[in-house]
Amino acid sequence: MERTHLPLKLHLPASVTIGGCMSKEAIEQKEVIVGKLKDSGCRITKQRLILLDVILEGECGSCKEIYYRASKIDRSIGTATVYRMINTLEEIGAIDRKNMYRVQVS
Repeated sequence: MERTHLPLKLHLPASVTIGGCMSKEAIEQKEVIVGKLKDSGCRITKQRLILLDVILEGECGSCKEIYYRASKIDRSIGTATVYRMINTLEEIGAIDRKNMYRVQVS
């Protein structure tokens, strides 16, 4: 059975980045998500902020892609950190993550 990940979907309007800089809209989205994280009792760490930036760039469709981009910024970010963050974002209703399973017979 092959497991295929569908893109992560934010429940906020898509952000736009220009030249690697976050747009005003993306900054506002980040503030909303940070507020939801604080309300749910999460600490706002450097790693979480980096992961939010990577996710809000909108170019990553899977946890693995998020990990690769984030680990280039901060080598201390591991795959477990990414998955925990995605789960937390799901719990607060900031993103949808859908997994699709496909059976392949050779």
